[in-house]
Amino acid sequence: MKIALLQIAPCDTLEGNLEKGIASCRKAKELGADIALFPEMWHNGYNIYDRPVDQWKAEAIPTGSEFVNAFGQLARALDMAIGITFLEQYEGGPRNSMVLFDRFGQRKITYAKVHTCDFDVEHEVHGNAFRRPQKYGLLLNPKIEPPFIRVSNRK
Repeated sequence: MKIALLQIAPCDTLEGNLEKGIASCRKAKELGADIALFPEMWHNGYNIYDRPVDQWKAEAIPTGSEFVNAFGQLARALDMAIGITFLEQYEGGPRNSMVLFDRFGQRKITYAKVHTCDFDVEHEVHGNAFRRPQKYGLLLNPKIEPPFIRVSNRK
């Protein structure tokens, strides 16, 4: 299994990040990737520092947004799994989330990161792993089947 860790710099707009993300996934597929994983909070470039909290909270998007769903459609078109990251609009406050689409474009998991620090703006971003770790423990969930968790890189 080949995993593409997309080390790409964000653009200044949601549309720019969508276009650059799609192009990066296409390139990853050309290079033989089976799965492409985006940098944390790709949709807004983790742009939460040095600006008003209400401003960046307003940028949160739902898991069913056109931005997120575009990567599900792309996963199906490319026959490649994609993990897209974003600031999720969520009741109780935004979440730093990732949706994993399999190579058929099916949503397999939505994971919201738990920030263990409480010394900066991250305390405004909520996760869900502490409330239900058996459901959201991405690496510990026995319901996630290969090829998403492997001990080696052999097929």
